[in-house]
Amino acid sequence: MIPASTRPAVVPRPARFWSVRAGRRFERLLTLHLPMGLVVFFLLAPFYWMLITSLKPNSELYSPNGNPMWVFTPSLEHYEHLLTATEAHVINGLVLMIQGKPWIEPQN
Repeated sequence: MIPASTRPAVVPRPARFWSVRAGRRFERLLTLHLPMGLVVFFLLAPFYWMLITSLKPNSELYSPNGNPMWVFTPSLEHYEHLLTATEAHVINGLVLMIQGKPWIEPQN
């Protein structure tokens, strides 16, 4: 047995703020999930903008005091106009979409 006077003093380790696992999770959050979330946000933002713009009535759409990011009184008037007043254009577009472009001959 080593006498107590010759034993090296035990220096207590400083307490860790996080465990190793929590540190890895935080690192993964900063290096992967946060940048990926920002990319997804910027990729989906135009689709959100198109959706809320299509659901706004004209009075809210052109109002200078309205909130551009939120719809207070949703309306389907733009979809109704699309399907009734522009019937020929919609049918023509659907026909072209379904049959493709048969008038273009394949290049040899």
